[in-house]
Amino acid sequence: MKQKRRIFRTLSILIFILTAIGPVDKLYAQQFTIRNYSPSDGLASSNIYCSIQDSKGFMWFGTDAGVSRFDGRRFESFSMDEGLSDNEVFKIFEDKQNRIWFLTLSGRLSFFQNGIFYNESNAPFLQSVFLGQSWVDYFVDESGKIWLSAVGNKVISIDGDIVRRYQFQSRFVGNGMVFMERQKGKPDFYLGSVNYVFDDKNKRFIESDKCSGKFSFNRTKAAGSDLKSIIRICAEGLVKMGGTCSGDTLLYAFSNTESEEDYNAIYYNGNGEIWVSTRNQGLLIFSQRDSVRINRVLLKGVIQNSLFKDREGNFWIASQNKGLFMIPSGFKKITYYNSTDGLPSDNLFSLASIGNDMVMVGSDNGGVSTVSLLNGIVENFYLDTQIPGQNRVLSLITDSANTLWIGTDQGVFSNKENTDVLVRYPILTNQFSLPYSVKNITKGKDGTIFISHFAGIAEKKPDDWKFVNLLKSQESIRTYSCYQASTGLYVSNIQGLHLYRMIH
Repeated sequence: MKQKRRIFRTLSILIFILTAIGPVDKLYAQQFTIRNYSPSDGLASSNIYCSIQDSKGFMWFGTDAGVSRFDGRRFESFSMDEGLSDNEVFKIFEDKQNRIWFLTLSGRLSFFQNGIFYNESNAPFLQSVFLGQSWVDYFVDESGKIWLSAVGNKVISIDGDIVRRYQFQSRFVGNGMVFMERQKGKPDFYLGSVNYVFDDKNKRFIESDKCSGKFSFNRTKAAGSDLKSIIRICAEGLVKMGGTCSGDTLLYAFSNTESEEDYNAIYYNGNGEIWVSTRNQGLLIFSQRDSVRINRVLLKGVIQNSLFKDREGNFWIASQNKGLFMIPSGFKKITYYNSTDGLPSDNLFSLASIGNDMVMVGSDNGGVSTVSLLNGIVENFYLDTQIPGQNRVLSLITDSANTLWIGTDQGVFSNKENTDVLVRYPILTNQFSLPYSVKNITKGKDGTIFISHFAGIAEKKPDDWKFVNLLKSQESIRTYSCYQASTGLYVSNIQGLHLYRMIH
């Protein structure tokens, strides 16, 4: 009883009702949607490997059938016919000269500048870049020099038109060197757990005992991350990089069933969340409030190849054979509640915002819940709807006296005179003396409560606890909602929209 008293007495007069037309899988803001782009929208392919945003604001996407450029409205696609060196493009980046580079499966390079694609035929210096292996990673340092690594412990640098090749013996055999950036514009070189420094005078890599052996890095950079708190994927889990290697910290350790091979792209957005795209687990969103743990999972069942956040705050997820997904900015602010958080069910039908710090939710099993937006506490109570399987809570509202009205499959419930006791009010019963299902409850301009139900509309005046059926018996028809305007009562039912002139 104490729980009910708290629920009823915290209800505010000011309430905004959102009644779901159909069941809602989880409680969240419906206006945020995940957009899925496919070749029918102009993409070169539905198999997307990577994405970037260039200095002019265009989005570029690498696929197995060329690259696509998006201007916010439409896609324009390019292939070898337009000058790409290979149609299978794994990585894209922009250098300090605003050249857009394309790293391909074949290992042949090309770039785009001022509306023209350059390859080995019209940029001869690119001929000396070809290593015969697929590319692993890239880095543009503070001087504008481009560093590229390939499979087989091969590294090249491009400084203007000058290309230098480096190949060296290593006690570690991996997929290739990865580049990290502890200090702005200065690369750190890793082959697995082995750290290297570059001797610029002698043009060679030297193994560093200082940073080797702590963590094994085999994955490429965390796109767009804050350099002061960059999060990386390593063989051991997720690592927060320090200003020096001694400051590296393991934030999240992989379990026996997890592997860095499944984690392929990561983004730290600075507000306590880490977004990670995976191949088998969906889009994982980690929380860092108390300890680093998986808080939400999106796009389950979608094999993801990369993740990118643009300057407008939108997240782009490149997938295998499912096209391109875009999550609008603001989606990250959504908090999910479902049965694991204490709700009676994951199948929700009605929602009311109570003041600024509480919502009320109606479910499919006669359950009504309040959720505090301040601390996330969920409290539940259940209606005695008597008939199992027919007890959806379809509408929630409070009237001018702060009385709660609940519309269900089994009629209307209310805490009359704002007491702790819920009473069911028979509005209109069927041939079996059972109340008709209530589809919606609406508050009129003068405090009148209108009940849209299976066979019409009922009305209750503010000072009268009796319901009056507004429609004649021969007009009885399944009604879904109504709205009182100055011209009369607008009613939606299975025969369309109607306007009733109300005369009292």
